[in-house]
Amino acid sequence: MLVDSIDFFRLDANRKIDPERRSDFGQYMTPPATAMLMASMFEASQKDLTLLDAGAGVGSLTAAFVNEVCNRKNKPQSIHATAYEIDSRLCEYLGSTLDQCKQTCESSGIAFAYNIVQNDFINEGAGYLRNEMFLPVRRFNCVIMNPPYRKINSDSMERMALRAIGVETSNLYTGFLSVALRMLAPAHFANSAKGCSILILPPIRAATRRLH
Repeated sequence: MLVDSIDFFRLDANRKIDPERRSDFGQYMTPPATAMLMASMFEASQKDLTLLDAGAGVGSLTAAFVNEVCNRKNKPQSIHATAYEIDSRLCEYLGSTLDQCKQTCESSGIAFAYNIVQNDFINEGAGYLRNEMFLPVRRFNCVIMNPPYRKINSDSMERMALRAIGVETSNLYTGFLSVALRMLAPAHFANSAKGCSILILPPIRAATRRLH
């Protein structure tokens, strides 16, 4: 199964990440059982799915989402995944994960495309939102993520980027959530038939917020 295959990347990456670096980045990767539970909560009934995985790590959550959708009776026509990951070492695993996702989708008759963004999600996302009057913001109808969890200083780049879009928080986790919520496609807030789900993994338990 796709998720089991990708979990090898998670375990290998966990062995190689320096504990101090893990703490600095707030990196806590999602085990397969939790990833599959989160993916199962999506309605994802649209024909064309646009997925955001912010702080993607090795891609465990995207893989779980793809595995879930490919095993459903009513499948989408396409999935386009955008994965943000700032750690270059994890991006190597992430690329392999998304290639496997593509193969899985193709075997199920689903078109799959992806792009990996090796930039800071908050700084880039907030920049897009701040300038949306002049440039269109890429919108998503599905968001799945395990945001990093650490404090951010009042004079940090992340804090200033968030402040520029009207968000005041001292934690990176809530910063990720705030930006991701603003990148959901607006139509899905009002359309109860097609609602949009965002699944978040706090440090202690999995939670879901379903928008209708």
